Amino acid sequence: MISEGIIWNKGYILKNDILRDISTNNNIIDIQDYNFDDEYESFVRNVYSIENMESWKIDKKLAHMLDCVDRKICSLSFEFDESNVLYHPMKKKMVYADLENLKMFIREKYKTQVDNYTFDVLFHATDSKEELIGLQKLLCSYKEYEINYKDSKILEYVPKR
Repeated sequence: MISEGIIWNKGYILKNDILRDISTNNNIIDIQDYNFDDEYESFVRNVYSIENMESWKIDKKLAHMLDCVDRKICSLSFEFDESNVLYHPMKKKMVYADLENLKMFIREKYKTQVDNYTFDVLFHATDSKEELIGLQKLLCSYKEYEINYKDSKILEYVPKR
């Protein structure tokens, strides 16, 4: 199955390391960077509205994200193993074990490398086909914020062959 991931602004400086970790057990299909500047807060709210997240949770994440001057993110489409499904008591729904493990691995590994960390301000990934479609449509609506790699000083991730 495919998921759309986001390396948030807090983790953007660690982008290449995070992408290498993700590519260890997953096929990365596409990568695109965005610079949201003044639209960052609006974009984050739109992302989490796709999964009907409560406003107070979004506000808490944003309080930590907005203390970072950088407003760049990296979106990535990647394939993951969907064969192992389990019940997630906090989400109160069935989830893909490999995807949940990946998200937790990235968050745990890099949380000490960013200032003012709180849960889930480094990496986000869609949990369902509905969320995947919603996030991909949202990203298309923000095309004018895409960063051209030729103009970027950030190194482009090179997938394994």
